[in-house]
Amino acid sequence: DLINYFMEKRWFALAQWFHDPTPPLSQEREWDKNPEDPDIVQEDTFSKFLHLFSGKEDGFLLEVPEQGKRAFLDIRRPLIADDVRKHYVGEITIVQYIIRSNKTVSYAVIDVDIPKHVLHQIGHEGEAFAAKRHEALQDALRLRETAQKKGFPSYLVDSGFRGYHVWFFFSEPIMLKSAYE
Repeated sequence: DLINYFMEKRWFALAQWFHDPTPPLSQEREWDKNPEDPDIVQEDTFSKFLHLFSGKEDGFLLEVPEQGKRAFLDIRRPLIADDVRKHYVGEITIVQYIIRSNKTVSYAVIDVDIPKHVLHQIGHEGEAFAAKRHEALQDALRLRETAQKKGFPSYLVDSGFRGYHVWFFFSEPIMLKSAYE
């Protein structure tokens, strides 16, 4: 099963960068795999990733530096496995649209973070930060438990600095409205 494949390989960090363009341009990638690792850079790995994380079929965003700020070009073509590989090794930064052209989604992610305004008040480290991050974890665990009680398998992943992601995968794309419910 593809979900367990990516969980075992700890490649959800790739998904984080694929869907969360908020880290600064200079931030290092946080996954612990060597980008030259032959187990990772096989074409079928990135094809499997695209299958599991299938989004909008005819476009994606490509980050381009613009006067020291983040800017994105709207690329009007399907995302291919080589794009994901280049993203993974740090050659490019891409963002995929989760919503497909027919208003369906094949997966969903809920971001449980320390709110930015709270982060500005407490700072990025120390006891207050640790306490707020623990609160975010407790919220994510409650969300995951509620989903599982309702029969929706989910996957909790540390999204890095501010919090956690709770991922949901559907056996086939579902209407966006249903995903929200």
